[in-house]
Amino acid sequence: MKRGEVMVIIIEIALFLCILITIYFYLKFRIEKKMKREEQEEPSIVKRLNIYLGENKGGYFSSERIGSYLKSMGNCYELTPLGYISGKILISVILLIAFVLSGEYVAAIVSFLFGFFILDILLKIKNKKDMKVIRFELKDVYDSLTMQSAAGVFIGDALIESYLIVKNKRFKKSLAVLSAEISMTKNIENALDNFSEKFVSDEISNFVMTIKQSLQTGQSKEQLEDLSEQQSEMNLIAVQEGTKKIDTTVTIIEILLFVGILITVLYFVTTVIMANSTGLFN
Repeated sequence: MKRGEVMVIIIEIALFLCILITIYFYLKFRIEKKMKREEQEEPSIVKRLNIYLGENKGGYFSSERIGSYLKSMGNCYELTPLGYISGKILISVILLIAFVLSGEYVAAIVSFLFGFFILDILLKIKNKKDMKVIRFELKDVYDSLTMQSAAGVFIGDALIESYLIVKNKRFKKSLAVLSAEISMTKNIENALDNFSEKFVSDEISNFVMTIKQSLQTGQSKEQLEDLSEQQSEMNLIAVQEGTKKIDTTVTIIEILLFVGILITVLYFVTTVIMANSTGLFN
């Protein structure tokens, strides 16, 4: 295929994607405008487009779903729903064009599909990294709340200052927002629900559930102590697993070094033997 033909294909693909994006936002604008008017029931075709484009709750392209997903992942890149979708499309198109220019058409299609999920992979990697730190800092929050509860401090008041004892930027910000909501609204349960939505974590869910139960039963100290012990055990298991991974990695590196040294020695020994043998036979 000639270079001119490749450029024509690239232009056609780019135009096709631009047309799709334009149609999507045009239809989205028209549907939102139609919904606001509420003059008459939507035709069935509009309902189908509405579902397809994700305007209903749970749709893939739903702003509500994307916003909730980004919030639960920490949204380290501070993306809007539009920026998230645009970024996924842009990455896919860049990879597609790069492989088409190199003449790898099958790889171009695969990379185009894979590129659509690269942003999700990066978000999940960052979220996993954050949760490793938050898991340990949560134990410090438990200990602080337990001591303050034992001293007779109301659990809601103790929560307000909990952000001061953590260092992870994401966790500190979330606890600070929780503190502000409690101070302003006095609705601790609602503030805890909003806090929980910012994480995908069993530990955070248990933390929120425990605080809610302590508000109902008044036995915050006992419940916090129990959950603090459980968190300590989970952290210990995490440390042991991390240690095992480190030991395994060190062992693999040692084996590779040994194999490398052995191959090097065998190479030089073989070279010397071959050189001596050549001299003898000549």
